[in-house]
Amino acid sequence: MVGRKVKQKGKFKVISELDYKIIILENGENLSEDETKRLNNLREQKALLCSREFNIQKTVKVPLNFGSSKHCSFSEPEESNDEPRNDDKSEERITVPPESAKEPYRKQAREEKESLQDNFRKDITEKKNQLSPEERKEKKLQSDRKYKMKVKLRKAKKDEDDDFCVNKFREILEKKEEKMCKLRKLNETTKLNIDRLEVQLSVTNDMIEEKDLDINKLKEKYRTLHKIHKTCNFLKQV
Repeated sequence: MVGRKVKQKGKFKVISELDYKIIILENGENLSEDETKRLNNLREQKALLCSREFNIQKTVKVPLNFGSSKHCSFSEPEESNDEPRNDDKSEERITVPPESAKEPYRKQAREEKESLQDNFRKDITEKKNQLSPEERKEKKLQSDRKYKMKVKLRKAKKDEDDDFCVNKFREILEKKEEKMCKLRKLNETTKLNIDRLEVQLSVTNDMIEEKDLDINKLKEKYRTLHKIHKTCNFLKQV
């Protein structure tokens, strides 16, 4: 379209966070002693990872000319329409180095601490010494208050949890006791029903025995009558 400017978007590359930090420090002006030590440590760390063939994950997106000049632009890069590069190595996670790889850095930290000697944590000690006795006392009181408040909150939380557990167990026990009472009542009712049925069964058995006796007596009478009847018929025929 005529008269309309098209904004061209620059090209970008993806680098690791370690390289990003190194480039920023390398392009810095008038580095302090601590910054120089940090830059050297980062370089040594990169060299160690490369020597051990660790796959460093690339996660930082920067312009192609990033780090080529002393004044790098640290603003957020514009998004491009280019499809992301499918690099298998960049997608792999960094492998955790073994303890043997960490030992040189630990040794370096110990050596730096020994070289500092009295200067170790000197700024913290100086700040503490600059305080007046009243300020130290007030600071200690504030620290004690924070600690007591923390202990109090922890105790309150523990008491609250204990009360919750006690109430929960009490509810469970009440439900169990209620269920046991119902089962006891059901058991007593069942026993009463069983006793009643046993009595009824005993009475029924007695009645059956009496009926059987009566039936046997009737049968005996009918047999006697039948014999008499037969005798009478025989005499009549004679």
